[in-house]
Amino acid sequence: FPPRLAISWMESGGPAVRLPSEKGFGSRLLPVTAAELKGALDVRWNPTGLAWHLSFPLQPLDDETRSH
Repeated sequence: FPPRLAISWMESGGPAVRLPSEKGFGSRLLPVTAAELKGALDVRWNPTGLAWHLSFPLQPLDDETRSH
């Protein structure tokens, strides 16, 4: 198995949160990022705050990736 990188975000202490009726920039960006990285994404709209966890396999950089 290749090594994986995991990133988690958890909000707390703010106003109550609920699933928005429309998707904003971040709600569209996270799934696209997970797909591009061949990763897994878990998003939870907890009453205490938004929480998400993104993990993806680390891949060696090839010559084309390094040039960008």
